[in-house]
Amino acid sequence: MTINKVLEGFVSLLCLYWPSIEQLICADATRSFKDDWLQANWELIVERQLGSSDTYLEVYGDGADCNDTSSRVLFPNENATHNLILKPKNKDNVYDILGEIYIDNKDNDIIFQKFVTIKEDGWYYEEPPFDMVEALYRDEVIIVRFDAVNVELGIIS
Repeated sequence: MTINKVLEGFVSLLCLYWPSIEQLICADATRSFKDDWLQANWELIVERQLGSSDTYLEVYGDGADCNDTSSRVLFPNENATHNLILKPKNKDNVYDILGEIYIDNKDNDIIFQKFVTIKEDGWYYEEPPFDMVEALYRDEVIIVRFDAVNVELGIIS
């Protein structure tokens, strides 16, 4: 199974459960439920399908808040060994919707952060349909269409 297919499954889960998650977020006095839930499911659904038992991805979005020393849920003492790199699907460049520019990513990786959506106001939000990716390019946030990229597993050195 390709990484894109694994991520499509994660997006399907997000879309399916998001109405319930929003209700739980409103009732969450700790304000950490959403990030904890996202990180736990990221580790269970995405991370375990992408590598061996010693493959640990960078945290999803802001990571979890349930462990004092880590943003991970299941294996809080493990450090990230891999990240997800975005590559253009059909062209040489990736289009940043937020900055309205094409990015030549030959010299710098575009690193996956989390799934988002662009609304009519032109800004991105963490809500369905989760058809966009918030990513980092040269330590700047960019937004790209998920269907315009192939995702590869990168090793963190």
